[in-house]
Amino acid sequence: MPLTILALIHVTPGREADLIASLTTLAEASRKEEGCIQYDMHLDNEDPSFIMFYETWETKALWLEHMKSEHLKVHNAATEGCIAKLSLHEMTKQG
Repeated sequence: MPLTILALIHVTPGREADLIASLTTLAEASRKEEGCIQYDMHLDNEDPSFIMFYETWETKALWLEHMKSEHLKVHNAATEGCIAKLSLHEMTKQG
């Protein structure tokens, strides 16, 4: 059964451009990974410091492999201090 990930990101003020640039690169690489069905970044229309990712993976195991990927490690190192708050939600589509 596919796994949906909802990532809610609150950006450290003044670091929005840095984080969005890195997230754009991360998304491009992630979409090429095995098991990635959808990997979309959404920017809040009113609050530039709020970003949401909506991801769908074929399986949880493949998402966990993504979480260990080299491009995610590079992104995390490059954006240290850019994220004020992050919450990840593992979800399953119903209906």
